[in-house]
Amino acid sequence: CIRDSTGACLVMFLVLLHQTLAYETFAIYRWYHPHIHDHFYTISQAENAGRHGYNFEGIGFYTLKRQEAGSVPIHRILRSTGDHFYTTNGIEASSVGGSREGIIGYAYTSQVAGSVPLYRYFCPKCRVGDHFYTIYPHLEKLNGYNLEGIIGYVMPTPGKAPKPTPPPPPPPVSYT
Repeated sequence: CIRDSTGACLVMFLVLLHQTLAYETFAIYRWYHPHIHDHFYTISQAENAGRHGYNFEGIGFYTLKRQEAGSVPIHRILRSTGDHFYTTNGIEASSVGGSREGIIGYAYTSQVAGSVPLYRYFCPKCRVGDHFYTIYPHLEKLNGYNLEGIIGYVMPTPGKAPKPTPPPPPPPVSYT
């Protein structure tokens, strides 16, 4: 409150304190099976897809560890063809067929500061009909793969994902 010389309140300001909280992320490890042409993504190195003929390709991207405002789960599904399929669309997760294997993390539904699109590509010529997920948009020349679209927004680096920016404070209110 700003007061005049008599102590009367002339103008009152509403101040919002903004906590700089951030959300923790999971590393998503990418594996590839060269004989069946399948990409596999997991949060657990202990899952060790290498023992099933998969080669480790590194960390693909980072997801939120917990569901936060503006995020949705990324479902992991093993399709009957042998393809590991990932989606943020609950209807698609129910209709694609195969065994649901859980959630590998959470993705934002729209871009927030620091996030990047997660692209889904599909290879119809690959033995299992492979789906490939990446944060790199310029893979048009990826041999035999076609871009299907963006399934959500994830983090390109480890650590803390920023909270979505809060709305600005309301304008000052004047009392006379």
